[in-house]
Amino acid sequence: MKPYGVKLASNNSAKGQSDMSMLGRKGMPAINFHADSTTYFDFHHNENDVMSNVDKDTMRQAEAIYTIYSWLTANSDVDFRK
Repeated sequence: MKPYGVKLASNNSAKGQSDMSMLGRKGMPAINFHADSTTYFDFHHNENDVMSNVDKDTMRQAEAIYTIYSWLTANSDVDFRK
């Protein structure tokens, strides 16, 4: 996933983000993707938070990253519950 700018963390401390963090703290396998959030709160939970304001290239990149990650984990022999 290097071509998409994804770097692996040096530890395994992911607990999920925001609404999902409670599940991670209870032991549910979790991942954290730290995207560029420079303009995140320009739109998040306000009247501008609509799909027409989503940057198409950013959305395509996120779709690719989540698709690749989902495929890799689904086809892995790793028990992510450990």
